[in-house]
Amino acid sequence: MPGNNNATSPGSLPSLSALAQQDRVKPDEMPIGQILGNGQFKLMELVQNHPALGLTYNAINQKGDGFIVKVDAEANLLSFIRSEAGFLQAVNKAGKCEFFVEFIHGAKFKSWIYFVARFRPGPSINDCWCSSPSGKLTVGSASRVAYFYFKAIEVVHSLGYLLRRVDPNVIKFDASTRQIYLSDLSSIRLDPSKLQMELPAKWAGAPIYAPLVHHQGKPHSTRSDLEPVIYLLVEMTVGQLPWEGTPPDLLGSVKRRSVTKQTLFNDCPPQYAAIYQYISLLGDSDKIEFADIYSKLEEVWKSAGIKKVDDQFDWEERMKKFEQ
Repeated sequence: MPGNNNATSPGSLPSLSALAQQDRVKPDEMPIGQILGNGQFKLMELVQNHPALGLTYNAINQKGDGFIVKVDAEANLLSFIRSEAGFLQAVNKAGKCEFFVEFIHGAKFKSWIYFVARFRPGPSINDCWCSSPSGKLTVGSASRVAYFYFKAIEVVHSLGYLLRRVDPNVIKFDASTRQIYLSDLSSIRLDPSKLQMELPAKWAGAPIYAPLVHHQGKPHSTRSDLEPVIYLLVEMTVGQLPWEGTPPDLLGSVKRRSVTKQTLFNDCPPQYAAIYQYISLLGDSDKIEFADIYSKLEEVWKSAGIKKVDDQFDWEERMKKFEQ
């Protein structure tokens, strides 16, 4: 998938993400086998060492249950791990863990800060999608993936945050509960408009999914979180976006032309364009009527013969064959 693009436009205020990288302290790696949380968690494997996001480990408890541990240097006061941990704790209090990973524990240890989240087994939507011989998902499955993604965004916004990213690699299918959820919230930020902050939020995901305001150098808002989900929905449905492979300096204009001429929605159910039109007409301060979006998506999957939102997804039959 394309890499993140978090650059600020010339003359604009720096984003909080940009400030977080100034004078950033690189955390030392914790040794494998390190015990954390008063003897509760044992580090088993370093799975990521990211220059901006810190360290990520697989861990287990004494029962052998799996966990994810995210670590950063305590000196990084604007650490992404601090914001992700704060958001996940708010999710716990709101009782909305089904759309995310569950925060279990967080603390300071020597020169590190860290938090522990419960591991949820299952493939990413990117894995499910790539396993399809046609290179795409049926509209019955694609529309329900988008439905759960919008559900997650609704929770994010209700807690005063912005998501700022779409990435099919971190949209996961929990094989135990059959729930679609987000496994990584490192892009999460407090919504500056709710805090009357002058520091603008910026898009933090791949440019191919970026909202049009990103290409115009404008700040990211709640509306900007919705638009990229439609791009992902179209891509899952038809196999690729019309601007795939476009040079970065032309991406914004090609994207705008595809939307304006409605060629983006060729071979898609009409509800896709209707949802996009609703989103595009929203003002930054307008209330988002998520129920209207859910209703349109439900029309899509029901017209495809799917009766309930939790009916079998495309990839589940392939998973069964693989397990056999």
